[in-house]
Amino acid sequence: MYHLQPLMFMGLLPLFLFNEGLSLSTSEKLFCVNELSPMLYSLATLSIGGSLAFGLVFSEFLLVSKTSSLTLSIAGIFKEVCTLLLAEGLMGDRMSGLNWMSFAVCVSGIALHLGLKTYYSISQNSLVETAAHRKQPRPGTTVITSEGR
Repeated sequence: MYHLQPLMFMGLLPLFLFNEGLSLSTSEKLFCVNELSPMLYSLATLSIGGSLAFGLVFSEFLLVSKTSSLTLSIAGIFKEVCTLLLAEGLMGDRMSGLNWMSFAVCVSGIALHLGLKTYYSISQNSLVETAAHRKQPRPGTTVITSEGR
């Protein structure tokens, strides 16, 4: 994580300077302002966007380090589904019947993955508990170890 963010910054900075650097730095919207409030608003907006991007990359890093890339892929699909729902609800975008069927397939697949993962996790834990229980001696029995010989 500590190496990824600076590399992303160094990779994107030349592209930013080439595409938007001169026009943005000479515009009245950022640095050449007559009042302080528009510049502070722009810097706050940029800082919020940067913080959100950092949080997204950091959460992806933690997700992959604790789980698997399949879980990351499913989380990405869930994020896209949420984006589509927010676009329809807040921005007024319309979804066709085919879009709703695709939405249902995605949500069903995510639910199936979570259900199977939970089922196998519970069954794996019960197998470990059963094996640990079998290794314990029954009350009243004598345990012979290699030290007793």
